[in-house]
Amino acid sequence: MKPKLIILSDLWGKKKSDWVAYYIKELQDHFVLQYYDCCELGALDTSTYTEENLHKQFTNRGIDRAVQNLLTLEKGKIHILDWLEIGYKKPEYIIIIRGFINKVTI
Repeated sequence: MKPKLIILSDLWGKKKSDWVAYYIKELQDHFVLQYYDCCELGALDTSTYTEENLHKQFTNRGIDRAVQNLLTLEKGKIHILDWLEIGYKKPEYIIIIRGFINKVTI
């Protein structure tokens, strides 16, 4: 049985997540995949769809809501692939497997 892999969107949510198709194609043979829009998980208002507005909402309790909603949706051990930009420099892929964090800078 294949392990489950959760793929989380980046700051932009599914509206600008063209990159996810590549990962689904590459990973679908190895994992049972589930994709989540972080804007939806964090209950963000996307009517003003700017980086500054989304970032502000994430840092103002949006991350906490997203984590709580993900914990409600997913039970047991899971693997997570998350897209993350550190300091608006090079993007990094964060892979969390059984509590160990592996960062891959592209």
